[in-house]
Amino acid sequence: MIEWDDKFSVLNDEIDEQHKKLILIIEKVATIVSQKNFELSKVLEVVDELDNYVDEHFSSEEALMVKYDYPYMDFQLKEHDKLRKKLEELNVFNHENDPKFFNEMLHYLIDWLLDHILKTDKKLGLYIKSL
Repeated sequence: MIEWDDKFSVLNDEIDEQHKKLILIIEKVATIVSQKNFELSKVLEVVDELDNYVDEHFSSEEALMVKYDYPYMDFQLKEHDKLRKKLEELNVFNHENDPKFFNEMLHYLIDWLLDHILKTDKKLGLYIKSL
């Protein structure tokens, strides 16, 4: 459903590699949805992996923003907080075996990530590259 494409590159190898890993994790969500395999243990495993990696990725990006005194850091932090909040609100226990919930979650993740990469992270990558 989503795979890495060079158009997603933000011209920073570290961030690009992290985005590739995020895409792979989101692909695991896509597999659950396409196979309609909503076994709770599998879903929790993938959601936990996503949540942990999002924290790791955002911490890394935020450290880069501080290191390079990124002028749009406040906006970027708000974008990160939106996804963090959405992930906190996900309650898979209330939606076990609910294909609509998981399909909506998948589309939200894809839309958020692509929009964030193509609009917000591209600016960060260009800024760092310009220094």
